[in-house]
Parts: sequence; structure tokens; C-alpha cells
Amino acid sequence: MIQQRRFFTTILILLLGLQSLSLAYYLREQRALAAYVGKVADPGLPRSEQVKAIVLSLKDKSGDGNEGYFLLPVFRFLRPTPWQVIENGGDCGDRSRLVIELLRLRGIHASKWALYNAQGESKHAVVQADVESGDMVVDPLFGIWFPKSQGGYYGIRELRQDPGILIRRLEELRAKGLRPGAARLEFYEINDYIYGNARTINWNKSFIMKSVYWALHGLLGVRADQIGRPAFVEEPPLMVIYGVAVLELVLILVWFIMTRNRNQVAAKSYPSQTHATLA
Repeated sequence: MIQQRRFFTTILILLLGLQSLSLAYYLREQRALAAYVGKVADPGLPRSEQVKAIVLSLKDKSGDGNEGYFLLPVFRFLRPTPWQVIENGGDCGDRSRLVIELLRLRGIHASKWALYNAQGESKHAVVQADVESGDMVVDPLFGIWFPKSQGGYYGIRELRQDPGILIRRLEELRAKGLRPGAARLEFYEINDYIYGNARTINWNKSFIMKSVYWALHGLLGVRADQIGRPAFVEEPPLMVIYGVAVLELVLILVWFIMTRNRNQVAAKSYPSQTHATLA
């Protein structure tokens, strides 16, 4: 019993240590991100202009995949942290998560959307931000947003309904010879990046997630494509902190059950031992 107690205590201490390191990294990173957004986007600007400034600030950062990971290689599947993307660039998903974090520091709500092709494969990621005129979609990799001629910007709903908005915007930018993002507009895969197939979550990451999606789609219909993403999933340190908290609860529960069962066995055996002694 003493060895078991030591084992559980050691594991719990290690998990608490991992949480502490993750929290320290997260707080330090938040300060660095706040300083970065303070340099690239004037807080006095309208929300839409701040969104543009943040997206344009990433233009010269590599658009290739970022192989960084948080703290340990075992967490590689969580993708690089926002600050690692600022330092070394990243693909569309990495940049989207970074933009969302930077906007959150300005009190601007934003969410990540995955664009699927006709075969149901997740191919691209963009961000939809809540700005002064309503929804505003931005593509952090190609540096694209979609202004309306009468003012304001197009959101996911409108891009879903009218594919011509994307086509016209690409033609306009190409005609001007502009390259607003890290990726060249000539490489924009218009047949793969389909807004009509946009979903808030990339459900293709595993068989379990695919199964969950089809179950949700059966219950909710197209509303399953609009399920909100928890804010903490954009930050690997927070995912580790919350994930470890779950493990700690499981560990404590297992210890409690084992202790209770041991006490019950001891309580049942004690009367029989006493009776045998008296006899």
C-alpha cells in the first residue's frame, strides 16, 4: 500500500509540475503576443483595420509548415504555439490560430474555419472576425479579405451563398499585381478551398472525430458545421494544462476507488478474524 501511495503521489507531483511549466510559458507568451500586436496594430483603429494590420504583418513570414512544438516532442500533435508561428512562420492553420489569439488580446472575437474540397477533405483554414460592420473573413496565408462595395465585409455565410465573391476578389487582386500574403495568389486552389463546404472544426483528423461529426450532423443538420470552437484549443499550453487536469482527476478518482475497495475488504475480513480468535 505504501508503494502504491508513493507511486500515485509521484505521478501527481510530475503532472502538477508539467502544469506549472505550461502556465509559466503561457503567461510569458501572452505578454510577448501583447507586445507584438501593440507594434503592428494601433488599438485606436476600427476593428476591421486592426484585423488587416495583423494579417499584413505576417506577410514576410514563411508560409511553409512549422515543425515547432510546445515543451516536449510528445505534444507535437498540438501544433506550434502562436509565438513560434511569429518567429518561424506557419501554414494556414497555424496562422489562423495566431491571428485569433492576437485579436483576442484586443477583445475582438474571431473563429477558425476549415475549408473542404468536393471530396470532403479539409484543405485550407481561414478566420472570421467580429468587426464593427459584422462578420469579416480573412485568409492569413494569402492575405485576403472581402470588402463590400457599399461598405463592410463579407462573412462565411455570404461566401457560402455566392462563390463569385471569391472569384471576383482573386481576379481583382491579380489584376493589380498584388501579393498581400505569404503565399502567391497564383497558387490559390480555388477548386479545393470551397467556402460552401466551410466548417468550424476539421473533423477529418481521426476516425473518432469523423464519427462524432456524422452523429452531430444527423442530429443538427448543417448547424453541425457551425459548432463553436473552444478558445483554449488555439493555445497548446492551455490544452496541456486542461488535459493534465483531467488526468489528475482520473488519478485521484482511481486512488479513491482503490482505497475504498481495500477498506471494504478489510472491514469484511476483520469480523471473521475476530470470531476465529474468540472460538
